[in-house]
Amino acid sequence: MTETAFHPDHGEIEITGVVDDVPNDSTLHYLKTMVGFRKQFLKGRNKPDDYYYCGIEDFILQNGKLYEYQKLPKRYSSKRKYGKLKQCFQNATRLMWDFPELIYCEGYAQTVIPTHHAWCIDPDGKVVDPTWGRDPDRAEKYPPHEYFGVAFTVPEVEAMISLTGYYGMLDQWQAKWPLLKNKFREGK
Repeated sequence: MTETAFHPDHGEIEITGVVDDVPNDSTLHYLKTMVGFRKQFLKGRNKPDDYYYCGIEDFILQNGKLYEYQKLPKRYSSKRKYGKLKQCFQNATRLMWDFPELIYCEGYAQTVIPTHHAWCIDPDGKVVDPTWGRDPDRAEKYPPHEYFGVAFTVPEVEAMISLTGYYGMLDQWQAKWPLLKNKFREGK
């Protein structure tokens, strides 16, 4: 499938590789479309040679998976005040530190639109979202229905915070996106 998009500096750009094998309202469709757009846009331009991935979405597609949503279990909402909106990277990191059985994940989650987001997963691989899952009114009005992302170990998360001084793994522009430079977990 081929689509076109308008770029202010380059006019109409033909985007090849746009997917039609997944529902067009899905997070996976959004990720594949963004990767197709970036690759098309970078054709013939000076793309930095020291990057393995063409963007965050490409990293997530190649290394991530779909996780099953569940309402925030009470045991994960009682120890500390989590859940400030727009602080998902910090919320998920702190939850991971407080509950060692949880694993930090980062990727895209979707309520109304796909959004770069962070959450944790429990030992059963189900989503534990301290940001969107904390407010029952919000969760009822805008129920999250897709979480597609990459799980990171505690040492990986702590190393990134140490390197950048910020929460979050993928959009670390301050450090020139270190995770996008090499194939992730080669040989694993």
